[in-house]
Amino acid sequence: MATSSLLAALQAKDGDKLRPALSKILKADVGPIHLEQSAGERFTGGTSTPVWKLRFVAKRGDKEKETHLVAKWVKPSTELRRGSYLNERQFYLSAGSVLRKVCRLPHLLMCDEGPAGIAFLFDDLTVDFPLHPDGLDRQQGHATLRWLARFHGSFWEADAAGSSFPAGMTTLADYWGLAKGDNEERLASVAGALNASSKVLKANGVWETAKTLGPRLAAAARPLDAVLRRTKGFVRHRTLLHGDFKTANLFLRDVEGVVEAAVVDFEFAGPGLVAVDLANFLFPDLKMNLLPMEGELLEFYHAELLKALDEFGTGSDFPLSTFLAQYTLARCDYMRYMLGRGWTACSAADAAIIHAVDKDLQHLDGGELLSSEGYAKAISDLLAKS
Repeated sequence: MATSSLLAALQAKDGDKLRPALSKILKADVGPIHLEQSAGERFTGGTSTPVWKLRFVAKRGDKEKETHLVAKWVKPSTELRRGSYLNERQFYLSAGSVLRKVCRLPHLLMCDEGPAGIAFLFDDLTVDFPLHPDGLDRQQGHATLRWLARFHGSFWEADAAGSSFPAGMTTLADYWGLAKGDNEERLASVAGALNASSKVLKANGVWETAKTLGPRLAAAARPLDAVLRRTKGFVRHRTLLHGDFKTANLFLRDVEGVVEAAVVDFEFAGPGLVAVDLANFLFPDLKMNLLPMEGELLEFYHAELLKALDEFGTGSDFPLSTFLAQYTLARCDYMRYMLGRGWTACSAADAAIIHAVDKDLQHLDGGELLSSEGYAKAISDLLAKS
């Protein structure tokens, strides 16, 4: 990676300002650069992310190659967002070269930070991975989870035996923990959040369950957060997480019936338990609902993770029962976040996830509201039995 005039080129909408820097980085003669802004959602799923496509011919000796790159230019409005993009830069510097050996992610070629924002320049994954579906079928789900398992396996228990996780990154993955943003403040709204969905939930026969769910999740929130996001000392089964693993950040290709995945956007990457990534990925939304095949997908992921751990020589003492217990906790934690952000049930599928989370929480409280201390003990007991 090199310091560049990337921000200046994007501001001027003049790709040729990058020719000297790119010639040096690519060790090639770079021809005129065609620069075009494209819709951010086609690259990451986010309308707030301006994405620029760069196209040019690179020549080495008598060989020429049409080259495609992509630039992401962000203007973070909060310290949380600014910190997340700086964390993404550090991810590529500290972890990218290790991970690219086992799973496909972009190469970071340049990164600029200045008053105009932060800009990244990557190779364009869509050249080799052109599919960017809103939802996934079973085969695509398997390809995606295989990628995630190999990603997770690469830094498994990386802080064991005096070692450490990639240098300079955040010590805590994801963005829905209570310490991130205003999530702690929003906890006050969780208890009554499902009242706005009472009509839909009554129509789908889950209101009697749902009306107690908010208060129970609110009471369990801090004990769940404490277990899922421990930062002090060595934590069994902890690894490097993506932190925002969702379909908007996935690109796929189908090569003669074999589906493979590539993934982008690592702003919230950091240490954590794998179930935290899975709870985010498998939570239903308007475009994708994998709940009917969730059990099979979780077992597939776990099997792929054990394969990766065996291949990488990083150990495989992670029983399915332990993983599923952690997933139970992680999904309750993620539902707390969603309710705090104003999530409402609008369909039978939404009612089904309410029912599923209630079953998760019943493993801790049997359907009855406990104190925070009571949930802490129940969580400890659940993990001990797993």
